Amino acid sequence: MGASSTKRQFIDLFAGCGGLSLGLEYAGFEPFAFTEISDEAAQTYLKNRPHLPNLKHRRFHDTWELVKNKKDRPRRKLDSKFFPEGQAFDLVVGGPPCQGFSRLGLRRNKNHKHDRIKNPGNFLYEAMADVIKLANPKIFLFENVQGLLNARWKKDEGDSGEIFEDVLKTFNEVNPTRSKLPGYVMRYRLVKAYHYGVPQNRPRLLLVGIRRDIAEKLKLDLAPESSCTDPDQPLTDQLKGDEDDRFHPEPQQGTPFPSAPDAISDLIDDDYYNKRRMFHHSGDRNYLSTEHYTNEAGTAYQIEMRRCDLDHPALKAYLDDELHWDGGISGTHSSRLLNHTYSNHSDRVVARFKKITLHGSAKKADIPTKKFSQRVLPEAWPEHDDEVTPNITVTSMPDDYVHYKQPRSLTVREWARLQTFPDWYEFHGKRTTGGTRRAGRPNDDDFSRDVPQYTQIGNAVPPRLAEAIGRHFSQLLDLAEGSS
Repeated sequence: MGASSTKRQFIDLFAGCGGLSLGLEYAGFEPFAFTEISDEAAQTYLKNRPHLPNLKHRRFHDTWELVKNKKDRPRRKLDSKFFPEGQAFDLVVGGPPCQGFSRLGLRRNKNHKHDRIKNPGNFLYEAMADVIKLANPKIFLFENVQGLLNARWKKDEGDSGEIFEDVLKTFNEVNPTRSKLPGYVMRYRLVKAYHYGVPQNRPRLLLVGIRRDIAEKLKLDLAPESSCTDPDQPLTDQLKGDEDDRFHPEPQQGTPFPSAPDAISDLIDDDYYNKRRMFHHSGDRNYLSTEHYTNEAGTAYQIEMRRCDLDHPALKAYLDDELHWDGGISGTHSSRLLNHTYSNHSDRVVARFKKITLHGSAKKADIPTKKFSQRVLPEAWPEHDDEVTPNITVTSMPDDYVHYKQPRSLTVREWARLQTFPDWYEFHGKRTTGGTRRAGRPNDDDFSRDVPQYTQIGNAVPPRLAEAIGRHFSQLLDLAEGSS
């Protein structure tokens, strides 16, 4: 991952810990403002951007703050206290919280009885559409989980995909110019993260909207308005993108995605077992961490993860002075290791993990579990349809996977490596939390949640995927500007 000299401005909505922003920054964009309701995730976002000090003044808790005033009335423009008159934005990006649309999220909520229509978080796409209307960016990106494509508002009622149809209608009505035609030409596509060098399957829904004047300069297909013969045809059919539609970055053929050992084998501490014994003997939690690299980087991916390619003096000073990063900004490898703390597993849990490691999964080991799935992180990706591809998706649950070499769950740093966050990117807030504090109580109409470090990572867009998206958008904007 590398940096570009051109800085285009964007607004990141529902930014989480900043995976989407980080990838866009590698592609030459710069965040001007962001929204994030979780203080834990926002702390991670801001702490890793000391080179952008004004961001702390342009962080909004709730996306609705950008589009409604204190009297809950729609704004006619973005608040001039934070957004100067004439401020131009190249992008507005966002992935509204997806728990209400995710099949996995529903399975993990007790009884699974709540209706999506009751969850206020499921309507945040309306706030995003209003921000786009006010900011008038050249391109917008709405990303979400695959489950949104088939989601219904009420369980076992309605039509499959009706929620996504409502999402498309909402964005299709965004029209800053008051023209009869929609302000943005849109296409959506389902992409898989491994096509962009990410060691995960991780299918993601990407809806891209290109402002009509930009689309015309790029000579993009402006359908459905120009060619749709059936006005009653669902937007999900009209707006589905094809390969080479130029709205999305094409799969990067030949881009290697690392195996799990390729990604994290250098983080294995052979002294882990002794450290665990010392912790149980002394109670000193420092023994549950490995704070320095114990192995040399052995793969190209590991070398890349130990670098910082954002070449900015303030970030360099922060890494050198605050994190003692030993010159990591210039490409040399740091000896400091962040967020590599082990869970305090009981002997019973360790025995369980050993059995899972032997058999491959809790199910194959005939171990009763309340978890949706628990298995060993594979050392090699399986073959499917004559193609070897990753078969995992990083989630918010640290013990969804057992380490392939040691009977333990993965650390935050290992989780981050699989999500393509570089090692200098430090995660803040609680390390983890359990039960309803992570999942909420949707059956009781309580949708508040903690967002600890594992959840921050699991909710993020992989920076490698985001960088590919950003570089594609940058190329489109360069072409449009060149045709002016």
